[in-house]
Amino acid sequence: MYNLLKDLFSFFSLVSKKHSIIIFSESRHYSKYFRSIVLELEKKNLNFFYVCKNDDPLIHELSKNNVKIFHSNFFLLNIFSVVNCKYLLLSTPDIGKRGLQKSKLCNKIIYLFHSPVSTHMIYNEGAFDNYDIIFCIGAHQYLELKERFNTLKKNIELVQIGYPYLDSLRVKSKEKVPSSDTILIAPSWNSENENYYEIYFSKIIQVLLDNAFKVIFRPHPEYVKRYLINYNNFIKLFKSEKNFEVNVSEDSFDVQKNSRFLISDWSGIAFEYAFTFNRPVIFINSQKKVLNKNFNKFSYQPIEISARSELGQIIQIDEIENISQIIKNLTLNEKFHEEKINVLRDKIVYNIDSSLDKTIKYLKSKI
Repeated sequence: MYNLLKDLFSFFSLVSKKHSIIIFSESRHYSKYFRSIVLELEKKNLNFFYVCKNDDPLIHELSKNNVKIFHSNFFLLNIFSVVNCKYLLLSTPDIGKRGLQKSKLCNKIIYLFHSPVSTHMIYNEGAFDNYDIIFCIGAHQYLELKERFNTLKKNIELVQIGYPYLDSLRVKSKEKVPSSDTILIAPSWNSENENYYEIYFSKIIQVLLDNAFKVIFRPHPEYVKRYLINYNNFIKLFKSEKNFEVNVSEDSFDVQKNSRFLISDWSGIAFEYAFTFNRPVIFINSQKKVLNKNFNKFSYQPIEISARSELGQIIQIDEIENISQIIKNLTLNEKFHEEKINVLRDKIVYNIDSSLDKTIKYLKSKI
């Protein structure tokens, strides 16, 4: 009852008067993408509220005057339809769909990407059509969205911001490459295949363990949420292996930093890992994650397809037995891969190491 009263108070305080900036995080898994932004806004004494669930890690870093906490998803998600503000910043696609109604009391809604991947393959078609402003990480997102909105004759502002989360990772990173034999496996999820992890990752984990590597498996939270039984059965396959570990921490920085290589599929973590630590990624050529069946109608190939060979090495399922040799070859040619990664990063990401400043200047100019 007490939490219900607190939720009601937070709810009505957000709708009873006009606020300058409201930043919305739909779950604790997304708070890291807002962290540098909200801390900088608070540092500069700008008027904003960070709206989140009661388990969000940022609650403990921000002044209570800048946080609105909800215990119930009902109140949290219904904020969309009634919130009263000049600017609403969020990282939730499909506003106006999935029951997430766009508030008529909010002047402008801004989308902040939580991954540097393209906009037209792993997102639902029209996922960004109902935003007023979109903060683009790189030229690929800018050009893809510009093409779509020109076709729809929609006037949506595309701002060349960059990736504040990546910049925050780079500030913490160290150039020294770990000498350990730890391999991080961090796949995405696939809405069409509930056995996706077992089909594409069980064999490679076993081969790595058989070759004396330590394996850290980091599941995608969406896969765990949707296919919990399948996920638990998959983890049981390796539960007794002393060199197998599951990592579900909110912040993946330390586990990325301490892993010699990352193995992934179509996940945006590949870009973050490579661009932060200058280390190549090993890509399993698994079933693509496709939420928009019409992505091929665009002029631009999704960057998670086109950039794979620049970020590291792609291996087929029937090549998994050779993973030890592939890792050895990547180690011997690490300088070559580092140079390729640096070129790609500078080519596709706006405002490297200065995107936070760009973001704050933009928001400050609007209030």
